[in-house]
Amino acid sequence: MSTVANHNRTEPSRLTGPAPLLLLLVVVCAVALAVAIHHGWQPEESRDANIAVALSSRLQAAKMLADSGQFAAAQEQLAPLLKDSHSAAFREARWLSWQLHREQTMGLPTGSAARAAAWKALQQHTQSMVSLGGWTAQEWQTIATRAAALGNLRLSASAWEEAARSYPKNALYFRQKAAGALATAGEGVKAGMIYLTLAPAEKDPALQSKFFLTGLRLIEDAVGAKVALEQGQNTLRRLPQLAKEQNIVLHMASLAMAADEPKIAADILFSALSGGMVSP
Repeated sequence: MSTVANHNRTEPSRLTGPAPLLLLLVVVCAVALAVAIHHGWQPEESRDANIAVALSSRLQAAKMLADSGQFAAAQEQLAPLLKDSHSAAFREARWLSWQLHREQTMGLPTGSAARAAAWKALQQHTQSMVSLGGWTAQEWQTIATRAAALGNLRLSASAWEEAARSYPKNALYFRQKAAGALATAGEGVKAGMIYLTLAPAEKDPALQSKFFLTGLRLIEDAVGAKVALEQGQNTLRRLPQLAKEQNIVLHMASLAMAADEPKIAADILFSALSGGMVSP
């Protein structure tokens, strides 16, 4: 009896020490974790991984449906992804949704009211793609080309300009494409001004001359010789060497005469002769 009694008296002292309490805390936490997981809780990293897998699965499902021509079903798969602009899959989903929208529109009967409505919606969708920005150089070219195919040349020019700003190394090509789109859209002044801004940025004298003269012709055709003359003079202040080239001098003098400015024409010719006109 005494042995049992002594055992019963010493047991509580071992349970109240620091180590047993720590062990008890660990057990309680483990049980709580198990219960939480059982009810759907997952660690942050696990949740992120599961979300990424779910997003990827939706994208893959949408692509497979699109490849089989089920565009509407593919759009349904993308719909949840388009609601979260911070999602890793958002931009890819936007791009695919835009592609699907185009395919759906082109599949409608030509001349139908449904196609006309879808065409208008696709133009707005394309505008939103330009506004979103952040595309690769190749993607910008696709957007610009398709905007032009939709008949929206001004939007196409905007896309080319955005591409030029995003990729300075290719800016010369992109800005020329923007100018071409604007010129075709009847925006001669804007197109001409692009060429006049390209001239000072270009180091090749031959290209400088080409851009300068192209810009002047576009502006003159759009709004007349007087405005073209003024813009030409402004540009040549930054390109004094170009102002001495024979073809430039003769063109500026011709513009001055067309603008009913004979004194300016005489000054241009006199300045070129006294300063030494450069051969073309």
